[in-house]
Amino acid sequence: MSATPSSAAPAAVSAFLKGVERRGLVLAELQSGSAALAEKALIAALRAFRTQAATLPMAAWPDRFWRLLAAMPQLRQPGDQVPKVPGFQALHDASGPRLALLLRLVAGLEEDAAAAAMSTTLQGYRIALSEGCPRDAEGEPDAEGWRALAEAIQQRLRNLEPATLQRLEQLRELAIVGREPAPAVAPSAKPAATPARSKAERPAGGRRLHWSWIAALLLLFGAAAIVAGYYLRSDAPARPRNAPEAGADGISLIPQDGPTPAEPLGDAPAPQPGPPTPSDARLLADAQGRALAERADLLAWYAAGAVDARPPQDQAPEDTAPETEDDRSDAAL
Repeated sequence: MSATPSSAAPAAVSAFLKGVERRGLVLAELQSGSAALAEKALIAALRAFRTQAATLPMAAWPDRFWRLLAAMPQLRQPGDQVPKVPGFQALHDASGPRLALLLRLVAGLEEDAAAAAMSTTLQGYRIALSEGCPRDAEGEPDAEGWRALAEAIQQRLRNLEPATLQRLEQLRELAIVGREPAPAVAPSAKPAATPARSKAERPAGGRRLHWSWIAALLLLFGAAAIVAGYYLRSDAPARPRNAPEAGADGISLIPQDGPTPAEPLGDAPAPQPGPPTPSDARLLADAQGRALAERADLLAWYAAGAVDARPPQDQAPEDTAPETEDDRSDAAL
């Protein structure tokens, strides 16, 4: 069955690459010993696979992808650096082809598929795999080292950083549309500074925008000043709507809706007269003295008004006889 170009082909290619891109990146990184070289090899393999996938049946896609990746120049020779993680030391110590071991443990290929990816025979692949397997101190295949290496590779596949996964998704989408991805690391060289334009070259819109901002700020400050003057023009607080009017003497007259409440007075006992004092007893016994006491107010008023009416003592007649006690009593009556 051959695949024909259709609108569903890009979606199928994207789904396939999504399933193998993580393993392809880890294999390229462990083989080359460099993350930058691994990304370059993976990008080239993705772009080449996109152009060939439409002419191949989907069953042949895995073999073609791994053959393209293994043939990249960056992966022809194993790198000197490997991740400093327990279990990966066996890759550095292996004397045989490292790629044969990685196609088995990372890509998960069977012997015939791995042999096709390396463009060798099945017997040649088995020899390369036996030379690349971990070995003990006596030179025999180390089963414990094999298991440790396989576990370390699986941990590496599961624990890729989120930034790496996002980068893989970006590379896949760009490969589908046939675009060249941007470099993962920005160059250290600073971009050339844009020459400053002269005043004649500057657009007039910038000047209009500048003056519009100034006008807006002036309007804002003016509105703030008006509001502040409105609230600060009077020191006294505003009188409430239902507040009573103040009288001429400044005292507010509080209106009263109903009659003034008054509490009823209790039945207090009338004061009883006390016993008469000795002076009261003498006054009651003297009838003439009591009559004078009852007319004391009138006599006091008369005496106060007669002081100025009396003639001076130097004009009094010389033959005036001295006033007797009887005369004073008659005058008082």
